[in-house]
Amino acid sequence: MRTISLILFAVFCACAKVGTPAGGPPDKTPPSIVAHAPSADATQVSLDAAVEIVFSERMDRRRTEEAIFVAPEAGLSWHWRGERLQLDLDLQVDRTYVVTVGTDARDGRGNALEHSFTFAFATGAQLNQGRIKGGVFKEHRPAAAMHVWAYDLANLNGVLGHQNPDYRTQSGQDGRYEFSRLSAAEYRIMAFADENRNRQYDEGEWLALSAGDVAAVEDEMVEVGDMLLAERATAIPSLRRVQALHERLFLLLFDRAVAVQQLRAEVDGLEIVDAYGTAASAEKVYLITERQESGREYTFARLEVAGQPIVWEEPVRGSARTDQLAPTLVERRPQQRMARGDTAMFIFSEAMQQQAVDDFWVASDSTWSPSGHWQWLERTVLAFVPSPAPLAGEYRLVGRGAMLRDLHGNALQDSTIAFALQVLGSDKLAGLEGQVVDALGGAVAAVQVRALHLRQGRFYSAFADADGHYALADLLPGAYAFFAFVDENGNGLYDPGQLQPFGRAEPYVVYAEELDLNAGQFERVDLRFAW
Repeated sequence: MRTISLILFAVFCACAKVGTPAGGPPDKTPPSIVAHAPSADATQVSLDAAVEIVFSERMDRRRTEEAIFVAPEAGLSWHWRGERLQLDLDLQVDRTYVVTVGTDARDGRGNALEHSFTFAFATGAQLNQGRIKGGVFKEHRPAAAMHVWAYDLANLNGVLGHQNPDYRTQSGQDGRYEFSRLSAAEYRIMAFADENRNRQYDEGEWLALSAGDVAAVEDEMVEVGDMLLAERATAIPSLRRVQALHERLFLLLFDRAVAVQQLRAEVDGLEIVDAYGTAASAEKVYLITERQESGREYTFARLEVAGQPIVWEEPVRGSARTDQLAPTLVERRPQQRMARGDTAMFIFSEAMQQQAVDDFWVASDSTWSPSGHWQWLERTVLAFVPSPAPLAGEYRLVGRGAMLRDLHGNALQDSTIAFALQVLGSDKLAGLEGQVVDALGGAVAAVQVRALHLRQGRFYSAFADADGHYALADLLPGAYAFFAFVDENGNGLYDPGQLQPFGRAEPYVVYAEELDLNAGQFERVDLRFAW
């Protein structure tokens, strides 16, 4: 039987965290690792040595076991004694082993490890010295507890994400991760959200790919470019329900969000006029039809999403019901403040008649009736661009809601739309300027810079010039996520890459912290790509 180090046991006794007294404040202190064996960077470790980890308190055993990774992978079994965990590993001759406790490890009260903890030891005379670090982000904000895998390209003979990696770790609360004690080699990095906690990547889970492979070298830290998680719509959506809501409308309810532009539908004996979705329920698609025959059973001759056939054999019974439900205004953007030249948008609960609304605004002594251009962006979205741009100040607007009707003539639920709006002058707005460069400080072509207003969900965008300089003006005050990417394919969108056939992501970099911009503030922020 393997013996337990008395020194390790003493450290455990000295460092174990005392539990919260009954009736006291809840325990929110994250656990930590207070000792481990073998010691960090130990060499000539015996093949039958005990590998042990001592935590500061009792842990959730299942969640902690799921968060422990050993590279290279070895036969592994677990033995717990209080706060101490013993790993029985099938150690091999002349290997460097890296043991990582990821940020999914939790104590008995659900507090997670703040940062991944890693230690290494060798059964030979030397340890590998390669190191790689990077960051994982979701919706441009740090993504904690993401699984990060590193593949030695010399060993990669299968599909990325489906072959077991050479090294594993997890991102910390700040989205950052680090691989240490790597063998000198060229690596391909990926990260994913292990939603079902099976320690494997599954189709449809959020996935991030690096913009390029990275070479680990001895005694040097190499930085990987930031990686952005993207939702992969690889799984075919399932149709849960089809219903005739009234004589000219079918509802299709899917088990996940569906992009309307990717839907193709044909119904035997019934013409489909158009399709639309709503902002409130992305899993719902509405089919506008010609008038249905009451009681007639309709079947789909074609139903596809993104080219994938959707199976639905149950007929839909036609309805004779007329639409008498008044549409509603579900959202207005901006809500309270806008910059000069901003576009106002009105979002409705259902498809609307796309008639001209030039005389929508009501002019009176107490209200403002701006001139400008109206445009229907979608069946449910109406936009207004003031022209000329209004001067800074407080305004009260009233619109003729009764002018706006759905496809079947029902007027908006509110006959008038009234709201107050503040147009901010340049002294009340903010801005960003700076330079975006590559890892060596050189300019990068086709860089798109974006700032995301975290409260309003609004993007501001600009292209950097040939020297990497950019400027974003007339930003509403508030907290922002700030990032840039190289638009290599010129489509104006970030391309996250793909697993099969493998395609790397476009280079991406994000500012590490939220930017809190105040009125009148023009901040300089430089970004550097690591790839």
